[in-house]
Amino acid sequence: MISLRPYQTDGVNAIRVAFRKFRRVLYVLGTGGGKTRIFSYIAHNASLRGKRIVILCHRTELVDQIVEALNDLDVTPDIVAAGYQRRRSPVIVASVFTLVRRLDDIPEPDLIVVDECHHCSSGTTWSVIIKAWPNARVLGVTATPLRMDGRGLAETFQTLICGPSLSWLTEHGYLAPAKIFAQTIMDLSGLHTRMGDYIASELESLVDVPSITGSALHEWRTRPRKTRTGLLRLNQTCRSGRGSVSCRRDRRGFIQRQD
Repeated sequence: MISLRPYQTDGVNAIRVAFRKFRRVLYVLGTGGGKTRIFSYIAHNASLRGKRIVILCHRTELVDQIVEALNDLDVTPDIVAAGYQRRRSPVIVASVFTLVRRLDDIPEPDLIVVDECHHCSSGTTWSVIIKAWPNARVLGVTATPLRMDGRGLAETFQTLICGPSLSWLTEHGYLAPAKIFAQTIMDLSGLHTRMGDYIASELESLVDVPSITGSALHEWRTRPRKTRTGLLRLNQTCRSGRGSVSCRRDRRGFIQRQD
């Protein structure tokens, strides 16, 4: 049985208080802060009270991660995804793209948990599922409560709860200090902003050159192979063909080099 960190307990309590007034709650916590542990704990306790819970996610590795967290709480959930059969558990972990085709087979839950809920907006698969179960409470969790298209989340959620920042988590020893390696310093003085962020097309034009993409990949390839690292995607539409590296994602979701 897992135990929560003090700030995670605070998050659980804040979510409970919010649900007394609102039916759709958004909780924000930075990467590594333990969002999965928090909503798994909430799902576990709700199931003990006879409630039905559906947890939505959109990638196989997230399904595995959530199931593992629930197992640590002695919860054996059903999995609604390709290749799995249901066992009639009160807790369901579902791939949104499979669940949306099986909505008629599953009773309306009391609580919907939406992992990576920044994907939610009108017209998406997530919104179709939420609208199909209008009486359910909705808990959304994310580290980044904004969408790349600039659309807000107010049409889905009624209130926002912010957990501690990454700097606070690092300062108090819950996260390791980040080390950033870079060779090229970009001049951003000529870029314009829109809705508080750089205009994507201008930023892409600035970084989509071999001196930038090649520098990032070179720096990554010089790191020791046994060191777990993250690969920063410079932009969504990188067209530069130079300095490429062959990668694959393992079953845990970590990127592995194949050079």
